Amino acid sequence: MSTDPTGLGNEGCIAATSKKYVNIDLDRSLWCNNKHECLIDNLIADKELACLMCIYRKQLNIPAMIDQKMKEKLERE
Repeated sequence: MSTDPTGLGNEGCIAATSKKYVNIDLDRSLWCNNKHECLIDNLIADKELACLMCIYRKQLNIPAMIDQKMKEKLERE
């Protein structure tokens, strides 16, 4: 009896999963317009929420970023 999930044909689980997922790199330069020193490290609490309320925050179009990465991945294959 096979240990792979059903419906994959001859490919394994890892090969099937790698076709559907991409990794995107998110760093501060993508969501922050601040050209000065960021004072987030001086906060005592709620560092996770500070960027959500910051005036220098940029909106990210995550679905478009994922689509772009997927296109790049398919072109390489």
